[in-house]
Amino acid sequence: MNQLILQVARLLGEQLRMVTDVKRLKGSNLERRYRERGHAYFGRLVRRVHVLSGDGLFALLDEAVAGGRLSEEESDEILQADVVVRRRFSRDHPAFAKSAPLHAASLHRLDEGFLP
Repeated sequence: MNQLILQVARLLGEQLRMVTDVKRLKGSNLERRYRERGHAYFGRLVRRVHVLSGDGLFALLDEAVAGGRLSEEESDEILQADVVVRRRFSRDHPAFAKSAPLHAASLHRLDEGFLP
């Protein structure tokens, strides 16, 4: 009987680890889907949305830090986001060429002065 109790306890431990792994995988999959299909997730909220690649985000943040529009700490905080989207305006929109980045996880607008 003690052998059975030990085996069940071991199985329970393995099951708990599997639950944690599955949760992590589900979260990673959702983040991937946000990156790949940002238009589907955010298009109703923000028209002409563009998901920034990692390289694009680094370049944008480096430029903003170099120009004094963003601190290193703010840049580091933005880099923790799972996905960052940028909206694009049509040429006839009054704010054309003044795209505002969005933190997609919470959809909080960042400072308008962030972009050149």
